[in-house]
Amino acid sequence: MLTQNLFAEEWFFGFQLVKPDIEIIYESVGSGCGRRRLFADNTEFAGSDSPLSAAEAAANPDVRQFAIIGGANVLVINIRNASNPTQALTLTLSRPAIAGIFNNSIYNWRDPAILVENADIAAWIPDANITIVVRSDSSGTTNIQSAALAKFGWGLTTGGVDSFGSQNVPSLGTTLAKATWNNSVHGCRWRLAPQNFGVYATTLLELNSIGYVSW
Repeated sequence: MLTQNLFAEEWFFGFQLVKPDIEIIYESVGSGCGRRRLFADNTEFAGSDSPLSAAEAAANPDVRQFAIIGGANVLVINIRNASNPTQALTLTLSRPAIAGIFNNSIYNWRDPAILVENADIAAWIPDANITIVVRSDSSGTTNIQSAALAKFGWGLTTGGVDSFGSQNVPSLGTTLAKATWNNSVHGCRWRLAPQNFGVYATTLLELNSIGYVSW
């Protein structure tokens, strides 16, 4: 989480002005890895976008959790004006359209559900398949994204595993969601990238792509 990293840098700097004899080492390794290290007593503290589940809290009674800062999951999009490729486009996406993109029922940027929300620039939206960039590591950001998509009509089942076509996407359950994506559905292309910055950077490099990051 970018916001958390910036907060941590400021916090550590201020703390060490008061306690210069105490060294703090902070590594941005993703929520899943940080939580595993914390539960294994390999670190003194960890940060995560998602709170502990009831099962995690019960299994680790010595761990305390506190809200320290607020942030948001946001979508990042990289598409260009079909008539002027040097111009980036900003789109409006409804919740059903977002859910449709991530469950592959919407797989082209000129899908009617996208065009109707962007009528003023519809002629400029390219006729191109959507590339979806997701986290490769166990991630609180993915956990939050999964919860949002479920409320947007993504299609999560009560069994804890979401099945649509040949894709299986773990839902929230007792562990951080780590998505296993399939490249073959409707010709959509999926890209895996580590950590928040990896998704952001890959989306910037991959034309006609969409990803999600903590901000």
